[in-house]
Amino acid sequence: MDHKLTITHVMIHGFAAAHAVTAATLSQTMVGDEVALTTLTISMIIAISRLYNQPIEVGSAFALLGTFAGFYLGTRGAIFCIKWIPFVGNAANAIATTMTTETLGWVTYYIVSRGDSIGNVTKDEVKELIRKSNESKNEHEREWKRIRNIIKSMNSTDRTLYDSLMTSLKRENLSDFEQKEIEQQLTELFDKYEQ
Repeated sequence: MDHKLTITHVMIHGFAAAHAVTAATLSQTMVGDEVALTTLTISMIIAISRLYNQPIEVGSAFALLGTFAGFYLGTRGAIFCIKWIPFVGNAANAIATTMTTETLGWVTYYIVSRGDSIGNVTKDEVKELIRKSNESKNEHEREWKRIRNIIKSMNSTDRTLYDSLMTSLKRENLSDFEQKEIEQQLTELFDKYEQ
């Protein structure tokens, strides 16, 4: 099994879950959820890039987000109309945010796993990258289901460790060494549940 692919799945799942909670919690506040969600997205892009030995700076991650602005804003705009409806708006915001996060995570994976540079992505390539990343995600659907089942089957101690590792992975100032340590701990944790 591809160690990096497993960690990529774990990262995308963890960041998508964090995005969903953030979106559901903050969507109807005066502050809103945009800053928190953008920070999480940037952290995810940087973490996946580092995993594939293409460390990037925050500016490059923002550039990728800017390239996908039409897709991202379209998704956010579609839920804006119902965002303020209690409960329904929170759920719609969380679902849309999760889907957007997964798409951006898989696009990042697709780019860096091929050795391409995030900085070279143009707006003209967005639709094709989304299509190719979805194909890539679908190819690995069995692995994705396995990861979800492992997370569901974790005992409370291991689930707490998983949550703690994912929280650490989201830190902006995470060094390459710290990320490698977290990746190793995640691998060891998931290896405990291998069948």
